[in-house]
Amino acid sequence: MNYKSGEKVIKFYTQSRVLPVFYFGIFLLSVGIPMYFLKKYELFSNFSRVYYAWLGVSGLLFIRLFALWRMNKAVLTSQRLLVIIQHGIFHREVVDVPKDKVANISYEKIGIFQAIFNFGNMAIRQVGLTEPVEIKNLQSPQVVKEEIMAEVRKEQ
Repeated sequence: MNYKSGEKVIKFYTQSRVLPVFYFGIFLLSVGIPMYFLKKYELFSNFSRVYYAWLGVSGLLFIRLFALWRMNKAVLTSQRLLVIIQHGIFHREVVDVPKDKVANISYEKIGIFQAIFNFGNMAIRQVGLTEPVEIKNLQSPQVVKEEIMAEVRKEQ
């Protein structure tokens, strides 16, 4: 990542650490349930190739989700907030939000899963732009909001 001269990194923010556990649980269910029924009804010998293909596809999807989770982050520096959004393995969006252009920050927690595990989505609105910059599945969004706003207030 290229930083400007005199720019110092204050903090890195990542998506919730609960997400990979959730992804792995879905992976285990997606391969465990078919295995259970294939074994129960003695069909595994007939459908073993289909099952192994399903196992491979499910494994690749899990690896993709894990890689995307690992690559999404936000970096708060002394001059700006950089938001790195990985849409696909070869599709990265980097949004540069200067601290003096931050107008408003809001966050939301949707559903019981996000409420229990304390993560949610955050929207950063900039002066002069209509669309906010969104960071999804951010760990402790209320704390992140307060940290960013404290840095923005230092600039003013």
